[in-house]
Amino acid sequence: MPENINYQHKRIGTNDAEITFGEVDLSNVTSGVTLRVGTSSPDGVPHYFRMDKGGDSYNKGRRGTIFECPGTFQVNAGQSVREGIPGIFIDANNGDIVFKTNGRIRFEAENIDMIAEGADGENGVININASEKIIIDSKQSVLIQSIASTTVFSENTVEVLGNSICNIYGGLLALIDGASTIKGSRTLIPGVPATPRELIQQIRNFISGAS
Repeated sequence: MPENINYQHKRIGTNDAEITFGEVDLSNVTSGVTLRVGTSSPDGVPHYFRMDKGGDSYNKGRRGTIFECPGTFQVNAGQSVREGIPGIFIDANNGDIVFKTNGRIRFEAENIDMIAEGADGENGVININASEKIIIDSKQSVLIQSIASTTVFSENTVEVLGNSICNIYGGLLALIDGASTIKGSRTLIPGVPATPRELIQQIRNFISGAS
């Protein structure tokens, strides 16, 4: 790709900061306007705000906007809006929204809604993945509800505890342990336990009663 040359490039600056118009960067992208702090940071991280005029529409998007700074990036808004009007509104339209950090991401609010509205059979999914733990702690109640199915699976231990009451309801309940080879607890032969575990337990009860 030939190198872009902008003969209309302009610069206005002092020892502290500068504003450039039509600056071409090392990636051959022309910036419409760039506002840059003139003093360099000790860690070498640049400090600038930039609105591009050109760019690659297939990779990073044509006419993008970039903020970069070595310190804290702060947005404080919404003091004068009334209830129901967003104080901060971000719409990525056709693109994704990515929050990435080496630290912690924290959401604090009176209420938090996470909504996925895809309806094509593939989207409309909320994924939560953790390399260690997922902790859900509520001071009142926790409700998990689904229409198709609900699955709880663990490679090790699953505990269901109700310190006061533990209710388990179902149109049909099948309780199977690892020693069972026949599913279910309803016997096919009257008087004979349905599973080997139940048979062993009945023999133990008989021996214990005989002694």
